[in-house]
Amino acid sequence: MMLNTTEAWLGDEAGFRKPLADSGPLGVGILKEIENAHEPLAQIESKRGLATATLRTLIDAARELDATHDRKARAVHFLLRGLSEGSDDAAKAAEYRELEGLLFPRGLSVVNLPHIEEGGAAVALERTVSPATRAKMAQIKVGDQTLDDLFAAWITAGHELGKVVEQRAKLKASLSRDGSAVSEIDLRAGHAKWVKAVRGLLMVIDMSPELDTLGERVHGALDEAIAAKLRARASGSPEDDGGGADASANAEADADADADEDQAQAQADADSEAPN
Repeated sequence: MMLNTTEAWLGDEAGFRKPLADSGPLGVGILKEIENAHEPLAQIESKRGLATATLRTLIDAARELDATHDRKARAVHFLLRGLSEGSDDAAKAAEYRELEGLLFPRGLSVVNLPHIEEGGAAVALERTVSPATRAKMAQIKVGDQTLDDLFAAWITAGHELGKVVEQRAKLKASLSRDGSAVSEIDLRAGHAKWVKAVRGLLMVIDMSPELDTLGERVHGALDEAIAAKLRARASGSPEDDGGGADASANAEADADADADEDQAQAQADADSEAPN
C-alpha cells in the first residue's frame, strides 16, 4: 500500500510534483520528504524481489537435479537387475546382485527421499564405494556409456542437489520477517518515516488553498489504499506492507510440489520390485 501510493504520486509530474514545487518552500520541502520516505521502501522491495528471483532459480535447479538424480539412480538399479536376471553365469549373476545390494541397500527408496536427504545419501554412498568397485563398473558398457558413468552422474546430481537445497533454505529464511533480506527493524523504520512524511504532506495541503485539487487526490488515494488493506485483511490475503508480501510462502509451496510426484514414483518402483 505505502510503496504503491507514493510511487503513483512521485511518478505524476504535472499532477503531484509541480503543484507542490510551485506552492513555495513548504511544498518543496515536503516533496523532498516524500521522496526520502519512498526510497527506503523501494529499496526493500528491490531487495526482496532480487531474493525471490534467486529463490525461484534455486527451486527450478533443485527440480532438474532431482530429476537427473532419480533418473540415473533408476538406470543403474534396473541395469544391474537386468544383468543379474539375464546372466547364465551364476557367479556373474551373484556379482551383479551383490553390487546392486551395495548401491541400493534399501532398493529404490533412495529416489523418494526429501531433497536434502538425497544429497546426504549421495555423499555417503560415494564414500562407501571403493575404487576397485568403481573400476569394475567402468568395465560394464551401457551403449556409449559405462555403468560407472551413470553412477557418477547420479552421485554428482545428488551432491549438487544437496548444495542447492541448503542455499534455498537459507534464502527462504532471509525472506521471512526475521531474516536478513529484509529486517523487521528496517521495515518498521521505513513505515514510520513514510507515515511521518504523509502526515506532513496533509498538513501542507491543509495550509495551502492552492493545493485543494491535490488534496482531493491525496485523500482519495489514501482512502482507497486503506479500503484495499481492509479488504485484504478480511479475505485473509497477504497485506502489502510497503516492501512487498512475503514471497517465501508461495515459493516454498512450489519447491515442495514434487512430493506427489515422488509418491507416485515410489509406488511404481515398489511395483517393479514386487516378486511375481
